Amino acid sequence: MSATASADLLRLLAAIAESPSSAHADYARALGLAAPATAADWQVAHTMAFIEQCPPFASTMLGEGGQIGGAAAARVADFRALLGAEVETAPPDVLPALLADYAELVERAASDARAAHARAAMLWEHLLSWVMPYLDAVNRSAPAPYDGWATLMRDVLLAETQAVAPPDLLPLQLRMAPPALDLAHAESVDAAVRALLVPAASGIVLTRVDLTRAVIALEAGLIQNSRAFALGQLVTQDAPATLDWLAAEARDQAIARMAEIESLGVVGQFWADRAHATAEALDDLARVASARRVSSGAH
Repeated sequence: MSATASADLLRLLAAIAESPSSAHADYARALGLAAPATAADWQVAHTMAFIEQCPPFASTMLGEGGQIGGAAAARVADFRALLGAEVETAPPDVLPALLADYAELVERAASDARAAHARAAMLWEHLLSWVMPYLDAVNRSAPAPYDGWATLMRDVLLAETQAVAPPDLLPLQLRMAPPALDLAHAESVDAAVRALLVPAASGIVLTRVDLTRAVIALEAGLIQNSRAFALGQLVTQDAPATLDWLAAEARDQAIARMAEIESLGVVGQFWADRAHATAEALDDLARVASARRVSSGAH
């Protein structure tokens, strides 16, 4: 695929992730994605994908508390400002804007050495440092067409790693990421639950749809409210079973990240290692919770 064709594809992928407009049906058709029937259906799908399930911000994946903004977003803003982007009017780390910037760099890279250098920095520092576990979460949690969008986006970015090789050192965004989880020394159940919801620390992403799967698997009562509240309630209702479920989910996500190491190098290794460590820690906590239940039952 030519640089122009790659750039155009990236622009389409960026545009369809923006707030729905009258052009979105054309974007879906061009990408081979199933389009919602009406404008209202588009808005519902977009809200479900990018507001309720998977906010499209680098900072929610890389930041200290898993929230929008902070130092991770500031690093993106600084980089995009160097490219000449306007970063004052909206969150600077929103994925469609990053993809649009990257498309521009792809198109210019063949004839502009500075653009080629910036392309590599944007790809590894501000996209691939976080977007693969994010896209997996969109794929399993968002309605059409955004589940298919995530799969296509993943394939396109993995293809980019053939043109721009992985770095030898971790990107700064990951070097500055919060430390790996230490669930065994969490101050409380609430603290442990909140830590699981910080992707860069836990190596995993847990969406509302994921927690609905947990509720069904555990045959728990209907749980509303925030993800942290829902997780806390599940642990309160049945700690051993909930921790077992979470450990299995973390293992599944670790396996997915391990499969990406060949393409993503140290970046893939970072996410795989953190997800694997989280799975092992949850296994340990599940065993402790089971032993406590047996002990309390014996008395």
